[in-house]
This record gives sequence, structure tokens and C-alpha cells, in this order.
Amino acid sequence: GGTDCSEQTLRVQVQECNTAPCEDASEETSSHGNSSATVVVINRRKFKKTQNVGKGVFIICHLRLENIKLKKPYDPSNIEWYKVNQETGESQKLEAHSIRKNYRKKGTYKLHFSNPTRDDSGTYKCQFSQHGVKASSTITIEFCLNLNV
Repeated sequence: GGTDCSEQTLRVQVQECNTAPCEDASEETSSHGNSSATVVVINRRKFKKTQNVGKGVFIICHLRLENIKLKKPYDPSNIEWYKVNQETGESQKLEAHSIRKNYRKKGTYKLHFSNPTRDDSGTYKCQFSQHGVKASSTITIEFCLNLNV
């Protein structure tokens, strides 16, 4: 094999996307009383393709709330980002400095990879956990050396 990356992880994603409502496949809604939160990665389709090492990219996560008032709606820390260890299933919280907030749209949060490396490949989770409600969405990304995408 002359490619730099195993395409296995990606193929798994693509298979479940052959059906039409793929965008919503990983949406998760959680409720507590009459409050609910829905978290979804809205640019999921982009990551069906392998991403180039060194080329900046964002994961965009959208948070929809019902009957929950956030103290600071524009605070990036309303969403927590994790990298999931695929072998153990454990999540490691990502440091806040790697997170950029999209201020134009309330409820949209971005995780920014400014100069990704092969080591950044993996599964990421954006999670909301407040007011007794916990919801999350995951996305798997593969970074490769200069593929002619």
C-alpha cells in the first residue's frame, strides 16, 4: 500500500452515510424534565474525505436548547471538546486554547485545527453538560500527508 493512511476508520463513517438522513445520524438529544439539549456536528460530510496534514480545518458543532437559559450564551466553554481513545473508549478533555468560538451565530461552536498533524487523526466529541442535561456528538477525522483531494 502506497498511501499514508489506513482508510478503515473512514470507510466505517462512509458506510453509515449511504442512507439519506446521514446528517442526523449522530445527533443526540437529552432531556431533563421539560428541558432538553441537542448536539450535532453540522459539517460532518466534509470529514468523509481524508483531510490534509498542515491544512487548517474546523469541526463545527451546533447546540440547540429548549427551556435552558445559559448564563453566558456566547461563552465557548458551554461546549466541552474531547478526543476519544478508540481502544479504551476514554475521553480526554481538550484544552480551551485550541477552541475557537463562532460569535456570529449563537449556539455554534468550533474546534479549530490550525496546523493538523497525523497525530490529530481520531474521534472527537463535543459535549453539552449543564442543568442536569448531557448531550454529545462525535466525529472521526483522518489527517494524511498531501493527498490530491
